[in-house]
Amino acid sequence: MIPLTLGHALAIAATVVHGAGYLIVTAAAAWAVFTKIGVGILRRAWFNLDLIWAIALIGTGILTVAG
Repeated sequence: MIPLTLGHALAIAATVVHGAGYLIVTAAAAWAVFTKIGVGILRRAWFNLDLIWAIALIGTGILTVAG
């Protein structure tokens, strides 16, 4: 078993805080759209999140390799 060091504990804590923050922001954005704008706008103004995600991953990979 790998001993848990302070570095490992900080990495785990950072991951948990990041995940919780992401969840909170996503929930807040969903709530704002649902209550203020309504879900009808999603039918009219939907964009392809898979395409945006793929472009972001490819761009990050290119920047990582180039840097």
